[in-house]
Amino acid sequence: MSSSSHIFLSTSLAPHEAAQQLAAALGAQAVERDGSVYVSMRRDDAEIGGEVKRNVYGAPPDPEPDEISALDGYDVTYEVRRVPSDEAARRSAARQLFVEIVERLRWPALLVDNLGTLIAAWHPSVGHTDFPAGTSPDAGDQALWRRYAITPA
Repeated sequence: MSSSSHIFLSTSLAPHEAAQQLAAALGAQAVERDGSVYVSMRRDDAEIGGEVKRNVYGAPPDPEPDEISALDGYDVTYEVRRVPSDEAARRSAARQLFVEIVERLRWPALLVDNLGTLIAAWHPSVGHTDFPAGTSPDAGDQALWRRYAITPA
């Protein structure tokens, strides 16, 4: 099974604009292909990166309390994959990209593994946190991630 990390970003930009800024900040390339935009780079003998797109993983409009997610309100996602595939190396690369993005672009961000586990968060008014192992972006763990929630536009 192929897996990935996602960096959820609050940018107030269209995905292609966010991708251009990500590429510049990371020393990467932004490539548009078939209506999608990808940001990738070569690091440690591997290709790291993936698609930058509008966040489609948030709750529906007017969600029920159990549908609320930490992912709501973040407008852009940056999927991080690694070729050749190596799970530990991909996770490490995703964490490094997350750190670089928040240090250089100062966008509120969540690092999420396989769309189901919150790894870390950063917000300019709250700072950085690493979540306990197994923290979900779902409503059940809201007490852990509430400070990093972004109110959907």
